[in-house]
This record gives sequence, C-alpha cells and structure tokens, in this order.
Amino acid sequence: MKNYYDILGVEINSTSEQIKTAYRKLAIKFHPDKNSGDKYFEERFKEIQTAYDTLINENSRNQYNTKLFTFFQKASSSESNQKQQEARYEKPTYKQSNQTTRPKKSRTPVILLIIFLLSTWFILKQVGGKYNNFNDVDLKKSNDKVVDQEKDIPLSKATEVINEDEKLNSEYSNLLQDLERKYDLVTGFSDGMILVSLKNKYGFLNERGEIVVPVSYEIAMPFNEGLAAVKKNGMWGYINKSGSLVIPYSNYTNVRSFSEGFAAVQVNYENWGYINKFGNEVISAKYEDAKDFSNGFAGVGINITLSDINGNYGFVNRHGQEIVPLIYKRIVKNFTNKDGILVAELKDENENSVWVGDDGRPAMWEN
Repeated sequence: MKNYYDILGVEINSTSEQIKTAYRKLAIKFHPDKNSGDKYFEERFKEIQTAYDTLINENSRNQYNTKLFTFFQKASSSESNQKQQEARYEKPTYKQSNQTTRPKKSRTPVILLIIFLLSTWFILKQVGGKYNNFNDVDLKKSNDKVVDQEKDIPLSKATEVINEDEKLNSEYSNLLQDLERKYDLVTGFSDGMILVSLKNKYGFLNERGEIVVPVSYEIAMPFNEGLAAVKKNGMWGYINKSGSLVIPYSNYTNVRSFSEGFAAVQVNYENWGYINKFGNEVISAKYEDAKDFSNGFAGVGINITLSDINGNYGFVNRHGQEIVPLIYKRIVKNFTNKDGILVAELKDENENSVWVGDDGRPAMWEN
C-alpha cells in the first residue's frame, strides 16, 4: 500500500495548508510540461496528484487513514509473529553464553611502535636541528597567511549574506502565497518568469508578480533560454519575455522548450524533429520521440511501444548526425560530463546498462 504522506513528504498529522504547500512545490518540480514530457516525471506527477486528491479531502483522508492504520497493524502483527517463530528455533550463540570476559590483546606491537617513533624523533632532532628554526619561521608565516585570509571574509559578512538569502527566500515564499490566492496555477520562477493560469488561460508574471504577458493563451510552457512555447487558436508559437511573438504560430501537434538553442517539435501527431530560434527546421521530423539537447546531444527514438515506452534509441548531434546508433532499448541518462568525459547511459535489449562516449562507442565508465 502506497503511503501518500511519504509521497508528499508530510507528517500524518499535517494540516490541509501544509499538504497544499507540499503539493505545490512537488507539482512545480515534477510537472511533465516542465520536464519535456519525461515518462518518469509523468508517472511521479500522477502519484503526487493522487496523493494530494486523497489527503486534501477530509472524508477521503479519513478513509485512507483507516486503511493505512489497518495495513500497518497487520504488517506489525505479521512481523511480530515471524520474530517469535525465529526465536523459537534459534540456536544459542556465543553472545547468549555466560562468557563475559574478552581475550586479552597483545600490547607488544603498540610498545614497538612507540619505541620506533621516539627513536625517529631523537635522530631527527640530532641531525636536523639546523633546519628547525627555518621550519618554525615557515610555519609562522603560513599561519599568518591563513589568519590574513580569514580576515578577508569576516564572520559578520558571512552572516550578512546568510541573512540576505533568508530574506529573499521569505519574500519569494510570501509572493508565491499571494499569487496562489489569485491564480489557479502558479509554477514558480523559470528563467526569471512565473507561469500562471486562471480559468484555463495562461500568462506570465515578472519577479515582482506583475503581469508581463497577458493571461490569454490556451496552453503555455515555462520560459527557457529567453523563449516560451504558447498555444493560441490551436497553433503553437514562441514568445520572448516581453510577450512578442518571435517564432510564428505553426501547425505543430506538440512542442517542447528550447535547450541549447534547439526545440523539439512534433508534426501530425507522429514524428518529432528540431527547430532553431529562428523557427527553421534543423533536424528533420523523422523520430517517434525526441528529447532535450544536453552537452551537444539529444536522445531520439523509433519503433516505440506505448505500453512500456521502449524502442530503438540513440543520440544525434546538433547537425542531425546519429552519433550513437538507434539500437538501444531506452535512454537512462543523457550525456553528462563525468570527470572530463562526456558519457551517456542506455539499456540494451537484455536490460544491461551500457555507457557510451561522444564518439558513439561504448565507454569504460561506472556510475
């Protein structure tokens, strides 16, 4: 049985307001639109939504609490019975015997070590005395240097920085709370802008909570790299932070946010490709799935089964070249920098992890 309190990260005696606050934070973090439709985030978001819907309603929460209490009671009873059975057939061990003393350990190695250290110290003192004053001076200089460095960052300054951060966090929290009373959805800051929704219409606010882009779009995605995808009259386009249309509305079925100058777009409910910030197609729409660019590469897939979201996956570069062949079952991790090496993790048909480098070849890497 799933523990909805654990899913939302709240205590069982939390108030409705605490549950709402926890839900909003998680909803912002795991919302599918903010995570490029990633299946993991989509499933996690569903869990969070189910947990919230159950706990926010008093009747459903009481029913759930009863089921949860019964479940834990049965689990506790089962565990207790199992321990009793194990104790019944358990054989006596050394710890259960009457022996209370421990065998004495030999102190000879310790004595020899002390003699060795004393001898070494005496020899060094005799033959290296002339260097002692020099080392003392260097040590004093080193200590003075450390003290000087510490003086460069006084405690009062560090405290001032911490207090300023706390003040900003408090102001940010208060702003979001005020906005949540005015709007149906508040996503928090993304690229310096706040995405809000009211009566199924979307728009954007600045960091002071002022309307910058009118709440008038059918759907909108958070800003990234200075642009946001918006839908109007059934067509998708991209606007800048002043609300001006930068990439004209087109008949794309679905779109994603920009990453590293490219955005994935879907054509006719089927294939995905990529456009640049001028709206030009730079990678043809021929893939059934297309993920965000990361470190110059994007995961793409074909022959995808909807039941388990597996298929034939690989990676393309910014020129559309398939650097990693589309032979893997799925992508686990996009290309990331590991100790100066670009590597990505995929799963083969046998569910074995395969790490590949930016040349498309398997890389010797362990996470």
